[in-house]
Amino acid sequence: MLVVPILPHPPSATPAVLNILFEPSAALRSVVAAAAPPPEFATYAELVEWATARIADLPRDDPRLLDILSAHPRLGATAVDSAASRDEQASLRAGQADELRTLNELYERTFPGLRYVWVSVSHSTPARGAGGG
Repeated sequence: MLVVPILPHPPSATPAVLNILFEPSAALRSVVAAAAPPPEFATYAELVEWATARIADLPRDDPRLLDILSAHPRLGATAVDSAASRDEQASLRAGQADELRTLNELYERTFPGLRYVWVSVSHSTPARGAGGG
Protein backbone atom coordinates (compact mmCIF):
# COMPACT_ATOMS: atom_id res chain seq x y z
CA MET A 1 0.00 0.00 0.00
CA LEU A 2 1.32 3.43 -0.95
CA VAL A 3 1.88 5.70 2.03
CA VAL A 4 1.10 9.33 1.17
CA PRO A 5 2.88 11.70 3.55
CA ILE A 6 1.24 14.91 4.68
CA LEU A 7 3.40 17.84 3.58
CA PRO A 8 3.07 21.27 5.18
CA HIS A 9 1.80 24.25 3.27
CA PRO A 10 3.41 26.51 2.32
CA PRO A 11 6.33 24.31 1.27
CA SER A 12 9.46 24.64 3.38
CA ALA A 13 12.99 23.23 3.13
CA THR A 14 12.96 21.56 6.54
CA PRO A 15 14.87 18.30 7.07
CA ALA A 16 11.58 16.38 7.43
CA VAL A 17 10.26 17.71 4.12
CA LEU A 18 13.58 17.10 2.33
CA ASN A 19 13.51 13.50 3.58
CA ILE A 20 10.12 13.03 1.92
CA LEU A 21 10.88 14.76 -1.38
CA PHE A 22 14.34 13.19 -1.72
CA GLU A 23 15.81 10.11 -0.10
CA PRO A 24 16.97 10.88 3.46
CA SER A 25 20.47 12.37 3.15
CA ALA A 26 22.57 14.18 5.72
CA ALA A 27 24.69 15.54 2.85
CA LEU A 28 21.64 17.06 1.14
CA ARG A 29 20.45 18.57 4.41
CA SER A 30 23.90 20.12 4.95
CA VAL A 31 23.95 21.59 1.43
CA VAL A 32 20.49 23.12 1.92
CA ALA A 33 21.33 24.38 5.42
CA ALA A 34 24.53 26.05 4.14
CA ALA A 35 22.61 27.98 1.46
CA ALA A 36 21.43 31.50 2.16
CA PRO A 37 17.99 31.47 3.74
CA PRO A 38 15.77 29.72 1.23
CA PRO A 39 13.08 31.78 -0.44
CA GLU A 40 9.42 31.20 0.22
CA PHE A 41 8.07 28.55 -2.12
CA ALA A 42 4.59 28.55 -3.66
CA THR A 43 4.83 24.91 -4.74
CA TYR A 44 6.86 21.82 -3.98
CA ALA A 45 8.13 21.95 -7.56
CA GLU A 46 9.80 25.27 -6.73
CA LEU A 47 11.37 23.79 -3.58
CA VAL A 48 12.70 20.75 -5.49
CA GLU A 49 14.05 23.01 -8.25
CA TRP A 50 15.77 25.25 -5.67
CA ALA A 51 17.31 22.29 -3.78
CA THR A 52 18.42 20.67 -7.05
CA ALA A 53 20.11 23.94 -8.07
CA ARG A 54 22.00 23.98 -4.75
CA ILE A 55 23.25 20.47 -5.53
CA ALA A 56 24.20 21.50 -9.08
CA ASP A 57 26.21 24.43 -7.65
CA LEU A 58 28.54 22.04 -5.80
CA PRO A 59 31.99 21.45 -7.28
CA ARG A 60 32.12 18.15 -9.19
CA ASP A 61 34.69 16.75 -6.76
CA ASP A 62 32.60 17.54 -3.66
CA PRO A 63 32.12 14.20 -1.85
CA ARG A 64 28.61 15.25 -0.85
CA LEU A 65 27.48 14.68 -4.44
CA LEU A 66 28.14 10.95 -4.18
CA ASP A 67 26.62 10.89 -0.70
CA ILE A 68 23.42 12.49 -2.03
CA LEU A 69 23.24 10.14 -5.02
CA SER A 70 23.96 7.13 -2.84
CA ALA A 71 21.13 8.02 -0.47
CA HIS A 72 18.79 6.21 -2.86
CA PRO A 73 18.56 2.59 -1.75
CA ARG A 74 19.86 -0.11 -4.02
CA LEU A 75 17.10 -1.42 -6.25
CA GLY A 76 15.84 -4.70 -4.86
CA ALA A 77 17.20 -3.92 -1.38
CA THR A 78 15.26 -5.18 1.61
CA ALA A 79 16.29 -2.48 4.10
CA VAL A 80 15.34 1.05 3.02
CA ASP A 81 14.87 4.31 4.95
CA SER A 82 11.94 6.04 3.26
CA ALA A 83 8.31 4.96 3.05
CA ALA A 84 8.22 5.75 -0.68
CA SER A 85 11.19 3.47 -1.35
CA ARG A 86 9.74 0.70 0.82
CA ASP A 87 6.57 0.87 -1.29
CA GLU A 88 8.58 0.81 -4.52
CA GLN A 89 10.63 -2.17 -3.37
CA ALA A 90 7.50 -4.02 -2.22
CA SER A 91 5.94 -3.57 -5.66
CA LEU A 92 8.65 -5.57 -7.45
CA ARG A 93 7.42 -8.70 -9.22
CA ALA A 94 8.84 -12.12 -8.40
CA GLY A 95 12.42 -12.39 -9.59
CA GLN A 96 12.87 -8.67 -10.17
CA ALA A 97 14.65 -8.07 -6.86
CA ASP A 98 17.23 -10.76 -7.64
CA GLU A 99 17.81 -9.37 -11.13
CA LEU A 100 18.17 -5.84 -9.75
CA ARG A 101 20.66 -6.97 -7.10
CA THR A 102 22.77 -8.51 -9.88
CA LEU A 103 22.58 -5.29 -11.92
CA ASN A 104 23.46 -3.24 -8.81
CA GLU A 105 26.59 -5.31 -8.23
CA LEU A 106 27.69 -5.08 -11.88
CA TYR A 107 27.07 -1.33 -12.05
CA GLU A 108 28.82 -0.60 -8.77
CA ARG A 109 31.87 -2.66 -9.79
CA THR A 110 31.99 -0.73 -13.08
CA PHE A 111 31.32 2.71 -11.54
CA PRO A 112 32.65 2.66 -7.96
CA GLY A 113 30.84 5.04 -5.65
CA LEU A 114 27.77 5.39 -7.87
CA ARG A 115 24.36 3.82 -7.35
CA TYR A 116 22.33 2.08 -10.08
CA VAL A 117 19.00 3.94 -10.24
CA TRP A 118 16.28 4.15 -12.84
CA VAL A 119 13.29 6.45 -13.11
CA SER A 120 9.95 4.89 -13.86
CA VAL A 121 7.97 7.15 -16.17
CA SER A 122 4.67 5.80 -14.86
CA HIS A 123 5.63 6.42 -11.21
CA SER A 124 4.16 9.51 -9.63
CA THR A 125 3.85 10.87 -6.12
CA PRO A 126 1.69 13.68 -4.74
CA ALA A 127 4.79 15.91 -4.68
CA ARG A 128 5.14 15.44 -8.45
CA GLY A 129 1.46 15.66 -9.29
CA ALA A 130 -0.39 18.49 -10.96
CA GLY A 131 0.12 21.71 -9.06
CA GLY A 132 1.97 19.83 -6.32
CA GLY A 133 5.58 19.96 -7.21
